[in-house]
Amino acid sequence: MTLIVDELEIGIPAMGKKEQEDIRELLSLGLNVQMMTWNPCDNRGS
Repeated sequence: MTLIVDELEIGIPAMGKKEQEDIRELLSLGLNVQMMTWNPCDNRGS
């Protein structure tokens, strides 16, 4: 069986340096898939 994946959620950069390194490593693989991260937004001051 072959799976086709259109996009991957690959992490939360705000979690710290290790998470950011892991995200960079995944991006460096050159996979033919859209990758996205969760990026918290704090608009309480707006």
